[in-house]
Amino acid sequence: MASIKSQSTTQSTQLKKRPLSSYIWDTWDKSPEERRFLTKLDACLLSYAALSYFSK
Repeated sequence: MASIKSQSTTQSTQLKKRPLSSYIWDTWDKSPEERRFLTKLDACLLSYAALSYFSK
């Protein structure tokens, strides 16, 4: 019983340490390489969507 209580306490403290901005921008807890890849992917997709929208 004590181990279950300690696990729930550990999980709750891990969730409390997460900053509010990480719920909006979830890439802050990723590695720098993955953040850069996601930024490039977002830029390409948004550029393509904007060009497709305005070209019609």
